[in-house]
Amino acid sequence: MARQLLATKSIAELHEQESTGNQLRRALTATQLTLLGIGGIIGTGIFVLTGTAAANLLGFSMQTPRRSELATSSLSLPRKLIGAETRVHARRPEAWKSLSETEAALLDFLRKGGSTSELSTERTIQKTLALLAKDRHLERLLKVADSEPPRVRALLGALAEELERDPAVRARLRASLNPLSRFDFGQFTVLPHAREWQAKERPKT
Repeated sequence: MARQLLATKSIAELHEQESTGNQLRRALTATQLTLLGIGGIIGTGIFVLTGTAAANLLGFSMQTPRRSELATSSLSLPRKLIGAETRVHARRPEAWKSLSETEAALLDFLRKGGSTSELSTERTIQKTLALLAKDRHLERLLKVADSEPPRVRALLGALAEELERDPAVRARLRASLNPLSRFDFGQFTVLPHAREWQAKERPKT
């Protein structure tokens, strides 16, 4: 197999092959194609858990998702590797490559406004702030914030304000937002600084 992968042809041989009408043989086996697929995955960043699985990883939920979900920047994944029932989100931003599994799961959780949490709103916010404050997770999320939608940037700004992080970073985030827009923060609407960061008012019950 190694000899096949390293095999080369001279220019003269290629010209002769074209003139005689001979074509390259389709010699790749299923195993070789699978290995190429795995290489593509690794080359574009290892996929991360999303949705309920991400909330489970972070401790916000005890549910086991009926169907696994993965986020990746790869365009194709071998189904034998990840399972036929796995739901794949192929628009994972390239910026996520620098994030740990926990940080990527946190960012996915924030994208969903904490909707996958089984905890109370107060407990969800407390736990989120504790996770962000640990091991400089928030600082690394703020570095990739520019690749996120405005709603997520605004939510990260409100969380950074609550944790009293770098004012310059907060100012940069604020400057990236349209001042006329209002964003749905989900469970995080009750954050003390949510309104300052353009969160929509919480619906009255």
